[in-house]
Amino acid sequence: MKMRTKIYVFKENNITFTLDKDNKVMVNATEMAKAHNKDVKDFMLGEKTKDFIKSCLKEDNPLLLNIEKEEDLISLQQSDVWMHEIIARKFAEWFARMNVIKLPMKDSISLLCMLI
Repeated sequence: MKMRTKIYVFKENNITFTLDKDNKVMVNATEMAKAHNKDVKDFMLGEKTKDFIKSCLKEDNPLLLNIEKEEDLISLQQSDVWMHEIIARKFAEWFARMNVIKLPMKDSISLLCMLI
């Protein structure tokens, strides 16, 4: 089965979502950041982000998230950063906390679930 791609347009910027054969959703975080005039690096350097990523890799969480290693959560593909949907949700929450967007969590979840 090949990977499915869905493009969501936000503020005239494309944000690409992919769904692989194992139903893992990945989101182009570089596109998300561009749509909000932010840098992925600022989010990734935060202590809360680092702690959340560590917690995703503990105990049974990798099995629940369908991941094996940190690169399954965050990966660099060409010049873009891609995030597992669970990290992308945190990224969207980060934008909301910074008052960049006012997107209810249920809307972001609905958007991520469109691929499933």
